[in-house]
Amino acid sequence: MITVRDMSKNDEIDTPIDALIPLLPYLSHNLAIWEMCPGKGAMVQHLLDANFTVGYALNVNSLVEEPDWPYDVIVTNPPWSKKHLFLERCVMLDAPFALLLPVRTLGVRRCQIWMGDCDFLFLPKRIDYVGKKAPYEASFWVTRHILPERVIFAD
Repeated sequence: MITVRDMSKNDEIDTPIDALIPLLPYLSHNLAIWEMCPGKGAMVQHLLDANFTVGYALNVNSLVEEPDWPYDVIVTNPPWSKKHLFLERCVMLDAPFALLLPVRTLGVRRCQIWMGDCDFLFLPKRIDYVGKKAPYEASFWVTRHILPERVIFAD
């Protein structure tokens, strides 16, 4: 069984484009995106390649600070060992957001209490985050004020 301690070793894994593609049709190019957890910048680059305006800062502690530029929506893949903290933070900021999380998040009480007003975009397949061709876990997007329906199963 994989524990939170094991997952924290994987907190710096980049986001493959396959995880982002299902979300892109629901994001407006007119909005400025804040990538709260840029890591090495893979998701930032994917969003820039898709002609979105993206801001990020490596020196901002996103759990307590906001960037010094205006943003309209948060799109990020937070560290999985801190998913409950980022979910709480995004809800408290009261901004539209999309967080890429493991599907097991649905069973985590610390996360459930923040999902009452959230919508869910389930990905069509498991994402190979590390390139080993054997994805361990299913992911989904937990969103707020982005999707047109409460639950969407991407094609």
